[in-house]
Amino acid sequence: MEKGKKRSDKLTVENLIESQNYLESLFNHAHAPTIVWDPDFTIVQFNQAFELLTGYLSNEVVGKRLDVLFPEASSEKSILIIEQTSASESWEYVEIPIQCKDGKIRITLFDSAKIYATDRKTVIA
Repeated sequence: MEKGKKRSDKLTVENLIESQNYLESLFNHAHAPTIVWDPDFTIVQFNQAFELLTGYLSNEVVGKRLDVLFPEASSEKSILIIEQTSASESWEYVEIPIQCKDGKIRITLFDSAKIYATDRKTVIA
């Protein structure tokens, strides 16, 4: 492999890492509570603003199903609302109750955006 090619590949990897770190920082430090879940409703990211809102730390909910955040009485309804509204490309805000770690219930406004795989067709989150 040429020296120039190796250097170019190394810079590309470094740029990707820098971009990833930048985007993770934006996500984690955003003032808007933000949560990301996969198509199976497994929480994959949970930012600091969501931690402040709910009292849960990210490591307590990441890897768990989204309905862990919903009051038991409205859990099924909340998942159904999310399923119905996320079937479209975008959706208006929907009210969904969240049960905080201390037991308090807060009504939140959920908004959504889909994250696609590189094929731009497969929804991954």
